[in-house]
Amino acid sequence: MPAMGDALPEKWSDELQREGRVIFPIRAAAVGRELGFIWLVVAVTQAISFGQSWGEGDTRQYLAMAVVLSAMVATFWYTSRLYARYPALTVDKFGLKVGLKKSIRWSEVGAIGLLRGSGPSGRMLPIIPKDAWGKELIIPATAAKDMKALQQWLEELLKEQLPQP
Repeated sequence: MPAMGDALPEKWSDELQREGRVIFPIRAAAVGRELGFIWLVVAVTQAISFGQSWGEGDTRQYLAMAVVLSAMVATFWYTSRLYARYPALTVDKFGLKVGLKKSIRWSEVGAIGLLRGSGPSGRMLPIIPKDAWGKELIIPATAAKDMKALQQWLEELLKEQLPQP
């Protein structure tokens, strides 16, 4: 069964109507892409490190080991969240929640921001609070395959939440 983030906005709307919320678990394709980049960096740093001779007390071997250990921790962290179907984003009638802790109520949302980052679909989608001193809520690209469609869908939901004159 494909992740909710791989579906179309119509399915998101149906799910919201039927269940009262839409949960976007972390998508395997996005995790694979990010882990691929991490391990590519590891391979390059290791090739550079081992391509040169090491002297007595050379710190490059410790740096190389730190890079590999960091990549192993990142791999464990991402795969454990993927296995647990950790929610990247939850949308319900009360508001938005990124992960398990960061949330914002619809009444506190000032605007759905512009996509940030590289790539045709963007990498992050900021949710801008009404309070000028409030902190943005950032929706990661692991939530949905088509971040532009997610942005437009959330803008529609925000309009529905506004008081009608």
